[in-house]
Amino acid sequence: MKKAISFWSLPMDGTATAADGFAWAKKAGFDGVELLLVPDEGLWGIKSVTPRKDLMKMAEDNGLELASITLGPKWCQHLLTSKSPKSRQKALDNIKEMIDIAHEMKIRALLAVDGGFDFSWADPSWNACTEFLMYQEAYDAALEGFRSLAPIAEAANVIVAVENISGFLNSPLEYVEFVDKCESKFIQCFLDIGNIPSIGEPIDWIY
Repeated sequence: MKKAISFWSLPMDGTATAADGFAWAKKAGFDGVELLLVPDEGLWGIKSVTPRKDLMKMAEDNGLELASITLGPKWCQHLLTSKSPKSRQKALDNIKEMIDIAHEMKIRALLAVDGGFDFSWADPSWNACTEFLMYQEAYDAALEGFRSLAPIAEAANVIVAVENISGFLNSPLEYVEFVDKCESKFIQCFLDIGNIPSIGEPIDWIY
């Protein structure tokens, strides 16, 4: 089994560089890292946006894999459960951009949130979404969105891994059923244990 660490887990106080992040990950014994995409800006190298080729070189120099990619700050600004059609489309566009980046950088999988409803805890600078569809409408919209991404992911040979977010797909049965309904081996699960205790027992999701 290989272990990777997300750039979300590294210091983000403005003093660290992307090179620091890769060096720390290697020193801590990780096999790879998860990169962050800042929508409308580019790949985030902790301190600043960093060109793709530079990040690939840093990973190579440190003997690390680029294990996955997800959204960085402002990740909850646009969601597939948003009441706004434009916001839902932007959420899809962000995932499509991650698929494109993953394909170019030979990253096997990306993390995409399933949606969500309450982000009152989020940093104010993230401009989190505040208006959402009713649950059934949100479920249908999110499912339609991931289904539309399946052929794009397959063409790029990139797995879109759907992360469970507290407040949406609140049981392991619903979560698995949702992913299964996407009917594609390129839409899979990204189980976040940390999001489970507020709604249930982690063992029920893993067993």
